[in-house]
Amino acid sequence: MNEEFEDYTNVLNQLVSEAIACSPESWIKGKLTITCDGFAINYALKNEDVMEKADISDSLRST
Repeated sequence: MNEEFEDYTNVLNQLVSEAIACSPESWIKGKLTITCDGFAINYALKNEDVMEKADISDSLRST
């Protein structure tokens, strides 16, 4: 990974792991969008094909 992004590697790995863990079993696909403005990492997890929503855990919400 580019040296510029090495500081974010741990956070990104945690975010992707959480996204997989919080996705409902009914999902066979989803879209995880991650943006960074240099200060904060923002994310959105969506699946437009199903009504069931992902449930972000309290531990990630407090990060």
